[in-house]
Amino acid sequence: MALSDFAGQMSLALLPALVHTAPTSHKLALHPIHSTHHIAGRTVTGEFTALMGPSGAGKTTLMDCIALRQRAFEGAIHVDGRSPKSDYFTQTGYVHQKELFFSSLTSREHLMFHSINRLGGKYTKDQCLKRVDEVINEVELMRCADTIIGGGEFALVKGLSGGERKRLAIGTELLSHPKIIFLDEPTSGMYVTREGRGEGGRK
Repeated sequence: MALSDFAGQMSLALLPALVHTAPTSHKLALHPIHSTHHIAGRTVTGEFTALMGPSGAGKTTLMDCIALRQRAFEGAIHVDGRSPKSDYFTQTGYVHQKELFFSSLTSREHLMFHSINRLGGKYTKDQCLKRVDEVINEVELMRCADTIIGGGEFALVKGLSGGERKRLAIGTELLSHPKIIFLDEPTSGMYVTREGRGEGGRK
């Protein structure tokens, strides 16, 4: 999970919480699994906070709770010392582990589609175009901005690399200037150079 300061200051606190996860076997249906116990924490604008642990440890489940995308959650989230309001989802962005794209669109077309849908009520078409260009530069997709995304199970075009797809997914969430952005395995599909940079990314 990473926090950004694109649009003002915000602090986020997770009060002691418990998450119930449904068992995978019907034989265990009477014994729900507690995937996290009494987890608490705090982070503020400008900080990058990483959830680390082995596979199956509950990292995604915990992040889903903080992002208020997990129903089996007993606890509380406070934003700037108060319970989150209805605009919490418009102030936050969530980059899922598996990207979902229309493989026939280019990177620019994909971002423009989301820009119009997310910002169209406040931005003109020219402003949406400008924001798309800003995001393309920010996530360093200039070389593949007009490349077909491709990929997918039945795609006929190879399209973007794994790292480019991940950066496009991140750029999609950055379009609306989120105060908080959650990233589930943001480095999947990227390689790291000797300089310690992710593929096309910053240190």
